[in-house]
Amino acid sequence: MLKIYSIVVTYNGSKFIKDCFGSLINSKVINHSILAIDNGSNDDTVSLIRKYFPQVEIIENGKNLGFGKANNIGLKKALNDNADYVFLLNQDAWLEGVDTLDKLIDLHQKNQDYGIISPIHLNKSGKIDEGFLNYISRDKNSLFLSNISEMPGNINLYSCNGINAAAWLISKQCLEKIGGFMPLFYHYAEDDNYCQRVLKSGLKIGFASGIIIIHDRESRKTKYKLKDKINKNYRKYLSVFTSINHKSFWDYLLFVFKNVMNIIWNYKKDPFKLLYLIVIIPMLIFNSFTIYNQRKKSKRIFPNFLK
Repeated sequence: MLKIYSIVVTYNGSKFIKDCFGSLINSKVINHSILAIDNGSNDDTVSLIRKYFPQVEIIENGKNLGFGKANNIGLKKALNDNADYVFLLNQDAWLEGVDTLDKLIDLHQKNQDYGIISPIHLNKSGKIDEGFLNYISRDKNSLFLSNISEMPGNINLYSCNGINAAAWLISKQCLEKIGGFMPLFYHYAEDDNYCQRVLKSGLKIGFASGIIIIHDRESRKTKYKLKDKINKNYRKYLSVFTSINHKSFWDYLLFVFKNVMNIIWNYKKDPFKLLYLIVIIPMLIFNSFTIYNQRKKSKRIFPNFLK
C-alpha cells in the first residue's frame, strides 16, 4: 500500500484553513498523513486546525522560517517515514475533488520518469491562475494551450521546465535524489531553484490537464513596499547565482560578472536600479560563501538540505 504525505505550510491563514485542510481530509487517498507546518502564526490558524481537523499533525516552528525551510521539515519527516509520495499544497489552495490526489498518483504510476507533477491551477473564479499560466507560457507550451478546452475532461501530461510549488506531487525517487529546498531562499524563487535541480538530475517535471486545484491567491491582502521590491530583485539574482547550469566554476564566475555588470549598466536607464548597487550587490557579496556552498551541495544526487 502506498504511503502518502501531504504538507501545508501555514502562516496567518485562518481564512483558508477549512477549504485547504477540508479538501485533504475528504480526499479518497488512503494511508494518508497530513502535516501542518506553522510558521509562527499570530492569528487563530493553529487553533482552527486543532478544532476542525484533529487528524492533522501540527508542527509549530514558533517563528517564520519561510516557505522552503518549513517545507523541508515535512519533507524530512516523509523521507524518514519512507513515504512513496509527498504532496505540497499552499494554504490558500485546495483540491477541486475528492479524487484529485488519487488521479495525480495514478498518473505518476504510469509516468515514473517524472519527479514532479502538478495539477492545473485555477483561481476562485474558475479561470486559469495567472501565475500558473506564466510558468507554462515560459515553455511556449502551445500543445497544451491549443487543447485548453480539454481541461475539465481528459487527463493528459505535459512536460515543462518548471512550475510554481502551490501544488506539487513529488515522487519518492525525486525526494531521494534532490532532497529539500535550498535554505538560502526565504520566500519565492525556491521552487525555481528546485525545478532546475530536478531537471539536472534527469527527472522530468509536468502538469496534468483534467486534474484541478483552486488557488485563491487573489484573496491575499498584500501591500508592496520598497523593501518588497528590493527583496524581489534580490531573489531574482540569487536564483541566477545559485544556478547549477554551468560547465565549470570559471564559467559560473563569468556568468556572475556579466550579470553584475548588467545591473551597473542598466541603472542609467532606470534610476531605481541604483538601489541594486547599494543594497542587492552587498547582500550577494555578504552571502557569497553560503551561496557557493549551497550551490555546490545542490549539485549532488542526494537528499540535500534535509538534515
